[in-house]
Amino acid sequence: MTNNGALQKFSNYNDLNGKKPLEVDLTELEITKEDNLFDAVDIHIQENLEDELVKEALAQGLDLRVYAREIEEALENVQKDSVLDYARESSKIASLHFQIKNCEQLLEDAEQLLGQFQSNLGEISFKIQTLQTQSLSLNTKLVNRRGVYDQIYSFISNSLMPPDMINCICESEVNETYMQYLLKLDERIEFFQNKSEKDYLCKCDAQPSLDSLRMKAVEKVREFLLQRIYGLRKPNTNVQMYQQSFLLPNKYFFKFLKQHGRTSSQEVCLIYIETMQKIFLSFFRHYFQSLIKLNVILLNVY
Repeated sequence: MTNNGALQKFSNYNDLNGKKPLEVDLTELEITKEDNLFDAVDIHIQENLEDELVKEALAQGLDLRVYAREIEEALENVQKDSVLDYARESSKIASLHFQIKNCEQLLEDAEQLLGQFQSNLGEISFKIQTLQTQSLSLNTKLVNRRGVYDQIYSFISNSLMPPDMINCICESEVNETYMQYLLKLDERIEFFQNKSEKDYLCKCDAQPSLDSLRMKAVEKVREFLLQRIYGLRKPNTNVQMYQQSFLLPNKYFFKFLKQHGRTSSQEVCLIYIETMQKIFLSFFRHYFQSLIKLNVILLNVY
């Protein structure tokens, strides 16, 4: 578009609005080629003409400049009213401003408190992890010490000879109470038999005392069983009742004697066999004599 064409178009636009054409001197502009500026202005004007408000104003025959001034005055009035509204509400706005400041301060305090709480939680978490590690370590130590304690307690309980047990085995009569102490002695003897000197060096110290106590117990048990066996030799003794009442309840004594005094147990066994042989021989003799007497009586009768 040339300069003359743009001037002509601008003059025609003023004529349409009933105004005198503006005298604009564009002769001083030096344009050697087609100016794209006027094309952009033309496009911008065309876009504005397509606006709904502009179309409505043109349809009503309004002057756009008057319409623009009216709009500008309306905006100024709205601005003034807004300023007055803000002035009237200034106290409330100031109060709101202080409330917002207080809320910001409270939020900052809460943020600091939460930050401290988070830091404390981190320290507590670290302490909990430390306590867990210590707990696992203590648990391992406890298991190991319990194992050692069980071994030591087992050794001490089986190696010590209580004075009451020694006095009972050496001096008391053989009875049910004596049997209980023999059971304890049997446990200690078995305990040391299963342990070597390499496992328990103090076995060498405890073994002599244990052997002496075992020999004393074997001696007393042997005498007790022999007395019970000799009781079968008394005249008019009910052998079956005597065995059930005096021999069977004391069968553990013979078992102890067999385990810890094999020679004495063999002696007791031989004496019992010899005694029973004599008893059965006496029974058969009496039975045989009774048969002879019965035969003589029958011969005399017939």
